[in-house]
Amino acid sequence: MLNAFAPPFKVVAIYFIMAFCYLFALIFLFSYASDDFYSYSFKAFLHCFFAGFSLNIIIGSLYQLSSVIYEKAFIGIKGVFMIALATNISLACMIYAFITLNYELLKVCVILVALCVFYFIILFKLSFFDFKNIAKSALFLGVLFLALGLICAVFLVFIINGSIALEYELFLNLHIYFMLGFVLFICIGAANVLLPMFALTHKHKNYLLWLSFISYFFAFFNKFIAVFSFLAFVLWCLYILYLRTRKARDYWNLNIVFASVGAILASYEFVLNDFTMALRLLIFSCILPFIIAHVYKILPFLIWYHFISKLIGKCKVPLLSDMVLGKVAYFTMFINIALVFSLYFKPLVYLYIALLIGLFINVINFFTYIRRFK
Repeated sequence: MLNAFAPPFKVVAIYFIMAFCYLFALIFLFSYASDDFYSYSFKAFLHCFFAGFSLNIIIGSLYQLSSVIYEKAFIGIKGVFMIALATNISLACMIYAFITLNYELLKVCVILVALCVFYFIILFKLSFFDFKNIAKSALFLGVLFLALGLICAVFLVFIINGSIALEYELFLNLHIYFMLGFVLFICIGAANVLLPMFALTHKHKNYLLWLSFISYFFAFFNKFIAVFSFLAFVLWCLYILYLRTRKARDYWNLNIVFASVGAILASYEFVLNDFTMALRLLIFSCILPFIIAHVYKILPFLIWYHFISKLIGKCKVPLLSDMVLGKVAYFTMFINIALVFSLYFKPLVYLYIALLIGLFINVINFFTYIRRFK
């Protein structure tokens, strides 16, 4: 199925490489960003992570995962590399505009980013239209939420520039609601397929997943419903880990547990209206370890499938577990935990740099297998 429908590995690789570039860029915004939720330095920090890192990871993953879930190929992938480059150049300029308070440049860049990402959105919508299960429904509506979030972003920059007279606070809240919904729905769709597969569970129920999915539609009207929706998803992830066939603890399931605890901490700060702390915790103690956990699973598999599997029977090939440097993965996780603790006192950029070093050592090691078995 993967061979029949999935695009070439280089399509995924370009987005993943861009995503890791933004993780590196985040070093310079880590200490620079203000603690003021409404400051433009904090917005630069948020967009570097969410629009730069997370969006690239999600789009790259969707090019691969959607074809498997929907059991059909994208209708076409022409121009993907040019679109990826245009998107990320515009994103980089947008972050620079946030830092320098260049509102005119910000308006141009937001429009360009929206246009580029809409290429992927239209391609996705034309390729897949199916709601037969929660994975397909969540992915489809997640991409729809991305479109709505981008439209709100365009309205916001026109409001900031004084081009239109609309309520800034309303469109900001809508932008945040749709973008967080996009992340949640994509996580629901992907996790519904990946977590049971990696945990080797077979007889699980998706009631909590449906509860999380449906309740988020009402989250805009009450923050406690938003918290309930996120926590329902967290409980489902822990439930899947509880049912896993192989009970051994490893860097994948420990990172999932870490991300689940991080979601609870972020939700607590959100309830207390400390939105800056809630977002920092959401980034470093929830989304980042959740993505890292799956990078350790997905990236080795894609490299193994596209470059190594064809050599089975011709030479000795590595197992997927052999491709991950286990001690480095555990080191990265422990550094991440220390980084989260530091957020409550004084965020230490050195811990973040150490985390990146550990992550990049493993990622670079994955890519070396392409050359070894070329």
